[in-house]
Amino acid sequence: STPTPLTKSQLKRLIENSPNTLGRMLIATALATGMRRAEVVSLELKHINLQDKTVLHPKTKGGKRRLYTLPENYIKVLKKWINIIKEYYPNTEWLFPNGWKPEDNIKPHRFNTLFSEARKKAKLDLPNPYTKAKGRYKYNIHSLRDTFCCLLLQNGTDIYNVKELMGHSKMDTTLRYYAYLPNKNRTEIINKTFNPDTDLKPNKTDLKVEKENNEETLNPIKQLQIRLINDEIGEEEYKRKLKLIGGMFEENKKSIYFG
Repeated sequence: STPTPLTKSQLKRLIENSPNTLGRMLIATALATGMRRAEVVSLELKHINLQDKTVLHPKTKGGKRRLYTLPENYIKVLKKWINIIKEYYPNTEWLFPNGWKPEDNIKPHRFNTLFSEARKKAKLDLPNPYTKAKGRYKYNIHSLRDTFCCLLLQNGTDIYNVKELMGHSKMDTTLRYYAYLPNKNRTEIINKTFNPDTDLKPNKTDLKVEKENNEETLNPIKQLQIRLINDEIGEEEYKRKLKLIGGMFEENKKSIYFG
């Protein structure tokens, strides 16, 4: 699907208009980790290592285990959320337990509902321009993952680390996000990648050598010799063409085979 990243101001509106703390934490978790909807709602408390600032999810897309690194500002609110969960649902194993049945986690459709409410209040319920299907909105939960990727690129993270952090199996999937970067960010990334202090100006000696190489390449006799060696022309044709340019076949033939 076509990426639909949110701007920073749109993200702020979305979070501020979330109907409750659960909605804000779901959005924050998806945004801080780049997880997909199903991965977020299926997080267990035992998956989280606050000391190492990581989350080891045992089953992501394709059934793969993945290690996520948690940003500092997210860890602060995550600790508070975990304390609340342990106080209200001391026996639950889930990061996002079902309030009616704490032994179970919330389901993806609950995340959908909370996100939809926030999107509507934030006036971000725009129609999706990339599909003709009715009732589809431009921004959805996956937009948080798209935003995570674009923020990494905007901050100058190299494309290979972005690929790993996103869990993409193919580089092509990651590269398509470059199209959604502002021109300013693209320029900054290129400038960081390319060392502007490197002296790339050729000196006079380089220019002289390059000129000699070009003259040698353009020499018609050299060209004929190369064509003969590559079996592009036969010996008879080589002799005939060589005579036309005033060369001596035997002398040039020796230079081909004996240097």
